Parts: sequence; structure tokens; C-alpha cells
Amino acid sequence: MKNTFRSIVYVITRSKLLIISFISLVILMAVITGANMAGGSTSGLYLGGASISFMFPIVIVGVAVGIVCCSDMKDKVSNYEILSGHSREEFYFARFICAVVLASVLGFILSFIPMIYGNLFYGWGDKLIFSEVLIRQLLFIFPLLRLSAFFVCVSFVVRNDLIMTAAGFAMGLITPIMLSLFSEASDSFFISIYNFNYLMDFNKWEIYNVASDGIVKYMTGVSTVTPEMVTGTILISLFMTVVYMLLGYGLFRRSDIE
Repeated sequence: MKNTFRSIVYVITRSKLLIISFISLVILMAVITGANMAGGSTSGLYLGGASISFMFPIVIVGVAVGIVCCSDMKDKVSNYEILSGHSREEFYFARFICAVVLASVLGFILSFIPMIYGNLFYGWGDKLIFSEVLIRQLLFIFPLLRLSAFFVCVSFVVRNDLIMTAAGFAMGLITPIMLSLFSEASDSFFISIYNFNYLMDFNKWEIYNVASDGIVKYMTGVSTVTPEMVTGTILISLFMTVVYMLLGYGLFRRSDIE
């Protein structure tokens, strides 16, 4: 399996698409963060709508998984590896591990761009407690693992890196729409995008004051991290990751290799 890992790492390091996509998303997230700050604070940005922290990480998950799992299939590498004595298990699990780790790490890094950029240029503010929001965002790694495993499962069906890249972009862009259409599922642990939303959903309250220049609105929120939030996110994410891993292997094991 060591040689398989080496070949995958070689593909990753040679992929211009992955590098360009990651850098482009970093810049895009920084620009959107600045545009939505409007002279406010980073905590205000999170309180008003923190979907930016997981929309674009979803995109990079699709790109990374497509490159690791599909980019060499069109070059008959899968057939070559099997004929060279590598088992289907080695072929699948090496790609599963690399894809899930790479996609999760890249998505995790991207998710912190709004927090890092906002704190550097605008400050955190007082609308949410920073340590509690940080804990919530650190939990992102678990739904990212689950989402990456899901994309791996799909990748061994479509077997096309461009389709997987397009799927990542599509899923990232429609996430806000899905959250608004099915808001009753906002506290779901079983669907990764709703788990993200649950982690970034804060109880808000508003007060109004009358000043010389009119009515002033002040909004703040509660960012308390509950035990249910932590245990539900971790346990169900790990469980679903294993489910997707086994499901993907089952599909791959019964499929023809070109």
C-alpha cells in the first residue's frame, strides 16, 4: 500500500486545479468577509449569518476528492494497479484515506478564513463569546470528515474528477438555499450541511434604543456550547464516515475497473 500512497501524493502535488482552487477560495472568502463586515465586527458577521464559514469549504472537498479518487482513472491507473498485484482493498482504502484527510484538512483551514481575516482587520467585537465560537468551529472537522467520505462514495460511482469538482461547487452554492427551504432540519446531525448550520446557529436577541439620530438597534447572541452539540457532532459524524466508507467499498468492489 506504500507505493499506492506515493502515487496518490504524486498526483496531489502535481495538481494545478487543487492549488488554484484553494488559493482562489481563500481570496474569495476574504473579499466576501470584508464586503459583509460593513464597518462592524467579526462576531457580528457570525451572528448575522455564518454560512460563509462552511459554504466554500464544501467546494474544496469536492475538488480534493475528485482529484484523489478520479483523476487517474482515465489514465487506466486503476487497472494497472490491480494487474500489478495490488488488491481492490489497497486501491480503495488508500484513496479513501488520502481523500478524506486531504479534503477535511483543506476544508477545515478554509473555514477559518472569515475568523482570521475579520479579527486581523476588524476585531472580534462583543456580540458573541470568541472562545465558544472557536470551539464550535473546531468541531467542523467532524462533519467535514463525513462530507468527504460521502464525496468519496459518490466519486467511485461517477469516476470523473470534473464531475466531482462541479458537484462540490454546486453543493456549496445551493447550501444556503437548502438551509432556508428546509429550516426545520437545521439542528440535524445526520446531514453534514445542517450539522454545520447547527454549529453556527446562535440564539439571537435584539433591543432598540432611541437616540438623537433615530432608533438604534443592538443585536447580540448566545453562543454556549452544549454537551449534546459536541457528542452528537462527533459520534454521528464518525458513524456516518464509517457508513460511507463501507458503502463506497461495496459499490467499488462490485464494479468493473477500466
